[in-house]
Amino acid sequence: MNTVRAVVVCLSSEELLANQAERSVALVPIRVEFETDTHRIRDCFVWNLHEALVTPEEFARTFCADLDLPAAPWADTVAAQIRAQLEDQDGVGSMELAVDGGGDGGDEVPECRVVLSVRLTSLSFPSYEGIAAFTDF
Repeated sequence: MNTVRAVVVCLSSEELLANQAERSVALVPIRVEFETDTHRIRDCFVWNLHEALVTPEEFARTFCADLDLPAAPWADTVAAQIRAQLEDQDGVGSMELAVDGGGDGGDEVPECRVVLSVRLTSLSFPSYEGIAAFTDF
C-alpha cells in the first residue's frame, strides 16, 4: 500500500529572494551519515553559509521525506549534523578570496590550502585511502 506524505514548502517573497541573491556565496561541504534499522544513509552536498531562506531543520525534513524516512527522530539527526558542520566552517564565510582576474593586480592574495581526503574503492583493486594538501593555486 502506497502512503502519501505531505511536505510543506514555504515560498519566499520576491524581497527575500532578492536579499538572498545579494549575499555572497560561501559553499562548504556537508556530510550526513546515520543508520536506521534498515538503511545506512551517507550523503555529501554543499551548503551556503550565508543561506537565509532554508534552515537545516527545513532541509532535514525534506531530506527525510525524499528518502521515505519518518521525520522523528531522523530529521533532528540530520539537522544536528548540518548545524555542527556549519559551526565548524563558520570562519570560511568571512574569508575574502580573490577570483582570477578579479583583483587589481596590487592586492596580495592570502595563501589558500585545501585538504582532500580521498578514498577509492574498486572491485578489481584494493582500497586506497590518503590525504593530500594542495597549496599552489
